[in-house]
Amino acid sequence: LNQMQEQFPKAFKKKIALGFSDTMDSGDFAETRGKKITVNAFAMRNREITERNMQKAGIFSFSKVENIVVHEAGHIVSSVYGEKGIALAKQAYYNIYKKRLSNDTIVEYLADNISLYSTDYSGTKEDFIYRYNPKKYREITPEILAKSMEEQTPFISEYKKLLGGDKV
Repeated sequence: LNQMQEQFPKAFKKKIALGFSDTMDSGDFAETRGKKITVNAFAMRNREITERNMQKAGIFSFSKVENIVVHEAGHIVSSVYGEKGIALAKQAYYNIYKKRLSNDTIVEYLADNISLYSTDYSGTKEDFIYRYNPKKYREITPEILAKSMEEQTPFISEYKKLLGGDKV
């Protein structure tokens, strides 16, 4: 998290609480509420099994256990710098490839190049169909930040720069 604190200092002005819980649903690796990150204790008990399960699922942008916390810290960054994943992704893509993409096309790009989980939509089906809301894509920034710990691409670097990281 030190690297994230340097890149996004506004998000980390106040201390972050990190804890573990053995009462979380077995399907959840962690959760963030405000400035508190709670990690599922069962996910940490056997690193090899957890990492193997993450890779098998194939929906996350990361494969290392420690990046679960980076992903969760990404929610804190989003809450401070703004839930603007779709807009930032479209602009980052344009800045690199000089091609404008629709919302649907950038979602496909993110699913293929970041992770399937980055395209998780937190709104209702009706909300998606009738009132498409790009702010309901709340996993884009956390997934990109977690992926950046394992891989750097021009798209990831540009996205982080646009997000407002002070030292990208």
